[in-house]
Amino acid sequence: MNDTNQGKILDKVRRILARADEARNDNEHERAIALRQAHALLAMHGLAMADVNTADEARDELGAVGRGFVEFENRLLYPVGIYTAIARLNGCAAVKIPNGKAPPKLAIIGRRLSVSMTRQIGAYVVESVRREAATWGLDANSYGVGAWAGVSQQVDLILLRQAEGLIGDEQVSRSNALVITNQYLASVAEATTAMRAFYPTTKPARRYASYGNPTAQAAGRSYGEAIGLNGKRILPGGAR
Repeated sequence: MNDTNQGKILDKVRRILARADEARNDNEHERAIALRQAHALLAMHGLAMADVNTADEARDELGAVGRGFVEFENRLLYPVGIYTAIARLNGCAAVKIPNGKAPPKLAIIGRRLSVSMTRQIGAYVVESVRREAATWGLDANSYGVGAWAGVSQQVDLILLRQAEGLIGDEQVSRSNALVITNQYLASVAEATTAMRAFYPTTKPARRYASYGNPTAQAAGRSYGEAIGLNGKRILPGGAR
């Protein structure tokens, strides 16, 4: 890629990131979409956040490896599972933290930008699943666990396609696919190392467990498989 084309791409990424800034945009859904769009656009062209700004600004944008916490209002299974799947998509680790008789907490571990993406996208997806279950009068946990399975399956597929150089609907070169894979694996390794340092005796959150009403679970799975997580948009959908 020549310098002119790279400059245009980086300018576009900066404009997208401006929409993800909490100080400029109070719409959580739009911020989550913008963060995924920026991430996908960089990956598609074999670029990293360090290419967006100067080295000091890039470090500030990404932040050090650390933790972001998610608290839950109840002890339902599926919100933790959905956040965990989305954390994996973003190269983060997730650890379920026991909280006595209160609902558990979840620690998302990774670079600040990735943790922020995970928390924002997770919040939107969990709320949309809750709303869909209520709309169709289905058991919330059964429907949600099905959605968790669907989201997990979709994450597996996205990561597989990403390794093959397919970002969204666009095919990138083999060299860029290798860059994307290496960046992702480095993020996972970094997050896993930090997770073990933060929580040496705590197991990562589990990926999926079957639960409850089969009809509601099947409907939830269809919904989870249809939620767009490929970096272009996050829209609810799927078979009812």
